[in-house]
Formats: sequence, structure tokens, C-alpha cells
Amino acid sequence: FFSVMDGGEASNSDVSNHTSCDMLNPELATDPVPCWAKCPILGSPPKFTTRQWQVMKMVGILVFFDKYDAKLFELMLSQIWKDFHMSDGYADPHDADPYQSAMVAFVRFGSVLALIFMAIADLKGRRVVLLGCTLLFSIFTCLTGLAPNIWILLGLQFCARCFADGVNFLSAVVIVEEVNDGDRGWAMGCLVAMGSCGQGLSLLLFAFVNMVPHNYGWRIMYLIGFGPLAVFWHFRKTLQESRRYEEVSQSAQVEKTLTSRLRALVSEYPSRVVVMALFAFVVPFATAPCSLMAVYLQNERGFKPYELSLLGIISGTISLFLATPAGRISDRVGQRLVTGLAVGVGAIFIATLFLVKSGLFIWIMYFGMVICGCVTSVMISLLTVVLFPTKYRSTAAGVVNAMAVAAIPLGMAFHVFVSKDVVPLVAPGGDRFVAVSICAALNLFTPLLLLLLPETTKLSLSAMDSADPAAPSALPTMPYSSIERESPNTDAVPVDDAEAHEPTSASTGEAFKA
Repeated sequence: FFSVMDGGEASNSDVSNHTSCDMLNPELATDPVPCWAKCPILGSPPKFTTRQWQVMKMVGILVFFDKYDAKLFELMLSQIWKDFHMSDGYADPHDADPYQSAMVAFVRFGSVLALIFMAIADLKGRRVVLLGCTLLFSIFTCLTGLAPNIWILLGLQFCARCFADGVNFLSAVVIVEEVNDGDRGWAMGCLVAMGSCGQGLSLLLFAFVNMVPHNYGWRIMYLIGFGPLAVFWHFRKTLQESRRYEEVSQSAQVEKTLTSRLRALVSEYPSRVVVMALFAFVVPFATAPCSLMAVYLQNERGFKPYELSLLGIISGTISLFLATPAGRISDRVGQRLVTGLAVGVGAIFIATLFLVKSGLFIWIMYFGMVICGCVTSVMISLLTVVLFPTKYRSTAAGVVNAMAVAAIPLGMAFHVFVSKDVVPLVAPGGDRFVAVSICAALNLFTPLLLLLLPETTKLSLSAMDSADPAAPSALPTMPYSSIERESPNTDAVPVDDAEAHEPTSASTGEAFKA
């Protein structure tokens, strides 16, 4: 299948000089900013070449549709539940809540299988796997709109999430490998902004879901997921392989199996793998019960579908204007600091949201939650792909994101435990939504894990790829002052090898250009 996907790649000689030049050369001439990149929500765009802008545009379109589909199931769970008459056997509609939570957890668990495609991407290339996941994700999304019963729908959505998260994870890898080191934060912010636009479209259409006769509204929204199919063949001819991957794959010794690749990754970067995987696990573990947000607002706070859509559109619009500035700020002040603040403050907003009953405070807390979640998404995606060299980058991203996905059903189970056994002790008379606030409070302590990671704004991808792969990892004991900031005339090195490489030689600049 992936060989078929690889058949339409345009060779480097078929494109113009601007698009075929080496992206790793800092002295490349830049091209004018395209019209779409001048959008105010993206802030001040960096200086990119034609190839870089083209990759940003194509990957952004894929992320747009990926995020459009990501929230559909949770958003329309009430409508799907009603259409298949799943509440007929319950005297109290709330008796079905645990089953709804289980359905959400099952669909999300499909993302764990994306680890397989991330590992394949390190063997076969980013382009071929990205195209394959895009095609299959679009097909399963469209088929969901035609599902005759809830069981087939769950199976289709499980498969759709598997391939959709493959697109999502690989998009971050491709962007980081294409753009300049100093512009990674802005590029990831731009990618998240495109994803927020996709979520905004789903919220906008959701406002009219109950107006379609025979409860066909949710089916039509899934059928709109054919969007990537409309541009798939164009992408198959124009999207090129990541140049950093091409260079590294030709020179690096790459393990051929997933198990050997994982062993090599853990042995070479044990601290980064453990800490990043733990961080990526705890954050969604604590916020997993927030997947019941739409059910909570509609059933407990009396929100109508159009009110829920308005709430999401306004908060999403605000986050759009903050995604790229947050990435740009992280490039300046540090990505660990921005990530820690977003996670900690977001936990406060979530905990408060499920406790207040005033409509005004619900809106304020929801806005804060979405904004912090947007910034957190930018930062975690960036940290995951920057901390590891090119030959392991996709595999590492797959491992970290598999941990994040595995945390969701466990977080939902923990929420059930808290609501039944903890809430009666700490908040007598409280409901299961008080348990959401208790779970979210765990993220007040999660940012402490970031102290065990190096500051990624000071890591050079090219230096990391050229470093000795057998060098042991000693991140927690490495002094911060030993990390060199990248500049045109100095060769920044990864923190693991900072003591073994002193960028004081006069030939360093020439070696970097070579």
C-alpha cells in the first residue's frame, strides 16, 4: 500500500530552484510571504523559502480536516445516542453516562495504533506514510456517516482515529524538519491555528445539527470529512520527502524493526523518553473527563446546540490569535516555561469550570481552558519532536503520543473511581462533574517534570543528527549554562554532548555550511 502511495512523488529535479534547494542552509534566499500567511491570526511570519511555505500550506490543510473530525464524535454523542435509540432501556438517562464515557475512551484508544505508522515513517519516509494515513482517514470518516448501527460506527471511528492521529503526529514531525530552528515555535503555532480552524468549522456546523430532519445532521457532518480526498492526488504529486530525513536516512544506521528501534531509542535517550512520556501521560490523564464537556453543558447547564457552538467559536477565535504568538514567545523565553504555565493555569480553569453555575463564569472559564489547551498543544507537539534526532523522531513521537492516548481511558476510569469513592468524602452531595475538577487539579504539579528536560529552544536538529548516537544521556545532571545557543557562526550541539564539543574553533562556521 505504501509503495503505491510513493509512486507519485515529484523528484527534486522537477521543481524550481527555489523549491529544490537545501533547507538546512541558513544562507538561502527567502521568498515573499504568501497571501494566506499574512492573516492577522498568524502574527508576523518568518522568512521562508517557497518549499517551506508550500509544505506549511499542504500540511496545514491536512491538520485542518484532521481536527475537524477529532471533536465530532464527542460533540455529537448526544445526537448519535438518540438516533440509535440507545437510551430506550434506561429509566434515568444519566444511567447511560458510564457507557458514553466508555465509547469515547474506545474511539480515542484507536490513536495508540498510530505508533505503528510513526515507526514506519522512520523506515519508509514521512511523505509516503502521511499520504497513506490521509487517504484512509478520509475514507473511514466518510463511512462513519453511513453507519447503520452504533457498533459499526464505533469500529469506523476507531480506525479513523488511528489514521487521523498518524496524520496529526507526522505533520508536526514534517514541519519541524522543514523549518529553521529559530522558527519552530511559530510554525507549530501556525499548525495548531489551522487545526483550531477545523474545530471551529465543526462547531459552526454543529449549531444547525438539530435543524436537519430525521436526525441526519450528524451524518452530514461526517460526510464533509471527504475534504482531504479532494486534494489528495494533488498532494501526492507535489508533496516531497523531508530533506532532513533524506540526508539522515542515507548516512545513519537505522534499525529495521519496531522493537529494535524502541530499544535503541530508550538506550540512547533514556531520560528524555521517560520524562517526556510521563509528562505526556499525566496531562491527558488529568483532563480526560473533559471529553464530557458537551454532555455537561447541554444536560447540566441547559446549553442549546447553537449556544455551545457560539461558545466554542468565540473561544476558538481567541485561541487562534494566540497560537502563533505563543509559539513565537516560546522561541524567545523558553518552551519549558510556556508549557508549564499553560498546563498549570489550564488546570485552574478546568477545575473552576465544572464547579461554577453562573453562565458568565462558565463562559470565562471555558475561554481560559481553550486558550491554555491551545498553547499546551503547541508546546507538547514541539517538545516531542525536537528532543530526538531525525532517525528516531517519528518513533519517539509515536511512543509519546501513544502514552497520551493510553492515559485517556485510564483517566476516564479514574474519574469514575473519584466520582463514586472520593467525591462523597470530600464534597458530600457533589455529582460526577465535581470529580472532573478533582482530576484536573493533578495538573497543578505536572509542570515540575519539565525541569528534568533540556530547554528545546537551544537544541539544534542538525547538530543532534551529526552527534555520536552512542553518547549516553545525562539530562538531569547537565548544567544549563553548557547549552550553546545556535547562531550562524556557531554549531549548537545537543545537551547530551555539550561537554564533548566546544564550538570555539574558527572552522565551525565552515563545517556547519558544509
